[in-house]
Formats: sequence, C-alpha cells, structure tokens
Amino acid sequence: MRQAVGPDFTLMVAVQYAYEAAEPVAAMIAEWERRHLDVSFIETPLRMDDTEQIAALGALLAERHCATQVAYGEWQATRHEFAPLLPHIGVLQPDAGRVGGLTEARRVCRIAAAHGKSVAPHCCKSGIGIAAAVHLAAAAPDVCRFVEFLPTELSSSPLRQRLTSDDEAALHSNGTLPLPRRPGLGVTVDMTALREFEGYAAAAIERGAGHGKGMAALAAPQQASGAMPVLIVGCGAAARCHVDAMRASGRFECVALADTEPAAAAALSSLLVSRGGKPPKVFETLEEALDADPENALFSAVWVLVPNSKKLHTELAAMALDDGRHVLLEKPIARNLSEGRDLANKVNAIEQTTVRALRPRLMVAETSAFWPAVTAVGAAISRGDVGEVCMIRAKCWIPAGGAWADRYKAESWLCTGGEGGLFDAMTHWIRPLRMWFGEIEKVVVRVRVRVRARSGLLRFGLATLT
Repeated sequence: MRQAVGPDFTLMVAVQYAYEAAEPVAAMIAEWERRHLDVSFIETPLRMDDTEQIAALGALLAERHCATQVAYGEWQATRHEFAPLLPHIGVLQPDAGRVGGLTEARRVCRIAAAHGKSVAPHCCKSGIGIAAAVHLAAAAPDVCRFVEFLPTELSSSPLRQRLTSDDEAALHSNGTLPLPRRPGLGVTVDMTALREFEGYAAAAIERGAGHGKGMAALAAPQQASGAMPVLIVGCGAAARCHVDAMRASGRFECVALADTEPAAAAALSSLLVSRGGKPPKVFETLEEALDADPENALFSAVWVLVPNSKKLHTELAAMALDDGRHVLLEKPIARNLSEGRDLANKVNAIEQTTVRALRPRLMVAETSAFWPAVTAVGAAISRGDVGEVCMIRAKCWIPAGGAWADRYKAESWLCTGGEGGLFDAMTHWIRPLRMWFGEIEKVVVRVRVRVRARSGLLRFGLATLT
C-alpha cells in the first residue's frame, strides 16, 4: 500500500479488535517501522475493555521507540471514560452520537490538546454522524486533522444510505470534506426512513431482539462460555453429526431441540447430556420454540436439520429468519429452483431493509467444498496435473439399510418432487463440480431406471450435465 500511494500519503490502519494480546501488535508495528511504512496510527487493535493489554501495548511501543500511534474511543461515553486510556494512546476517537453530543466531544478535544494527543472522530454510520464530525473537526483544528469517513456508495448500511436525503459532506478529489453550510448540522433527514428505523427501536423496547423487533438484537444471548446458543430443529442422524461438530468447535452450544417425534428429541437430549452438555429445552415445533422465546433470550440461532421433504427446509428457514434468528440450513436448501429463489429473495429483502447490526444470517451446511479429496482434486486440476479434462464422473449411493435409508421409504428414494435419498446425496457433488469446472449450463439426459436384483428392486437416477 505504501508503495502504491507514495511517501506523501498519510496511512492509518483499522483492525477492529483483531488481537487478544499486546505483544503481537507491538511486533507488527515494529516491523512496519523497520520497513519505513510510516503508518500514522493503528485503530482498536485490542478489545476496548481490555485496559490492561492496551496499557501493555503503550508501554511496549514506548520501550521500542515506535512512532506509530494507537487510536481508541469510538465507544466511550462522556469524557470521563477517556481518562484510563489517555496515558497509553495517541489518538482519541470520540463519536458525537455516543460520547454525549457535540458539547461533550468538544471537551474531549480540549483534553486531547492539554495532553498532547490528536483526535480523529468516529462517525461513519450515518450522514448525521459524518456532518457532526466535520463540524467538530472545524471547531478543533489544533488537534483534529482527520475524520473517519466512508462514502455512501461503499457502505452496506441502510442508515448510511437512507437516513439523510442529501450528502453535503461529499469527498473532494483532494481528500478533503467541505463543511455543511446550511442551518444546524446542514443535512436533511429522510423522514420516511427515520420512521422505519424508529419502528425498529420501538419494537425493541416492547418485544426484544430480532429482525422486525428492533435494536435489542444487539444484545443477542450468549452463553457463559461465549458460545452462541442454538436451537436444533430435527433430531435425527444429521443432528447427531452436527452435535459432534458443535462440541468440537466450542463456538456454539445446543440449548434447545424441536422435533415432532418425541423419541428422537429425547435420544438427542440424552446424547448431549452424556457428552457433558446441559439438558436442552425440548419443543415439538419451531413455531412453538419461537413463541416460547419472544425476546431471543434462550437462543439466537436455529439449525434446520430436518429431512428435505415437502417444503420443510425453505419454510422453516424463512420462519426463523423472519423472527430474527440466524439460520444454519442443511443442504439442499430447497427441492427446486423456484423454492430456492423464494428463500434467496427473502434474504436479499432483509439485506436491503434491515440495518446491518440487526440482520439475521443464512448459512448453508454443505461441507463438500472442504473435503480433503475435493480440495486435492481441485488443486491438481488448477496445476494442470491431469491434463485437459474432457469428462468427469461422480457417483453417490445410499446403503439399503441404516439411519439414512430409514428416512426414505420405498417411493421416495428418487427425486420425486425434489425429495428422496438420491436427491439429497447428489447435492454433495454439485458444488465440487461447479468449483472445478464452472457453472452447469444444461442437463442433457435425465432418466429413472428400475433394476431387478437379488436384494429386490433397485432404483437409481442418471443425469448428464454439461
């Protein structure tokens, strides 16, 4: 970056709480200075509440005579919360919307001047905040040369895009921001957007967190271990695999189960307890679980692990997303293209109408892209180890007995209506094929075959893709 912009361009680096300890941050900064990268400051490298490590970082940089400053302050409320940071940082970052308004932000600037510090106001969330930061910088030119700025076209936040209907604080080609000259802050609030965002806030007070429920989503539940609490819907064979993965990662904890078959829920509950977990709450349906947890106090994510029959995958995922829960959806996401598009449209609508902090996320549980054999084949194809590929054949099957086969009865083994064991298994190979060779353009052959064998009637499907 330094080579690209030249020696006269001021560089600041934001890493957003990426480090747990001071030493690796100090080592990185020392390397920057050894390479003469001339970084002005690094923003929030450590958690803002870890004052011990922030103090340690300040001591290490002083000991190593590093010129790069450390910047903090975007979450501080009132000037008093800057006091513990002052001995250890060089740049203060008050946010006028959080610190207590422009008056309190101005007091922070005076404190910075008295202690030989500089100020770079935090302000990128909305046009209102940016206008306030520009006014603050104009009122404190002795300590404030820069304001944090994100152009509207680069922001994914509806607040940034829609809350103000004009943007006088538009970046000039020389990197400067003009001071708004109309009364007040100099911006015009879009009242339609404001009423929409007010609706989120009002619903937060009345009902709690979630999409359509307001800002309380910022306080999503978290276990004492720091793991995200999860409701598992569907307690069969797939759920047992996910429970093992959940336990291995340590980032998620199953706190509730939902299954229309009480025996399946009881068996999975016993498995969780036998492996050291707490007894989960048990519900019969997802709807019952959501109604029992209107404030997102019990779980913030839903893992949909039911069989791909009827429209269960898309309907359950949509229900959880509408209630503001993150969703992990077992593959396939839908039985056909129409259902898949409906779910994708729902996710896109949430992206467009919900502020970023409130958006529930959808993730598909398809892991074939990470199988060692798949990644090895992809690498070999990319290197040209196998020459020019003219044809590739992938086979998948389900044993006649066992937990998976029991889920699919005699007439649902094929892709009847987008259901069945073969449809389920084939989805594992569609993604690797697309990764290796690009998008599938058309299906040129599709047949269903019945073959008499010693074990009885075998059924299989054949699809040739180009």
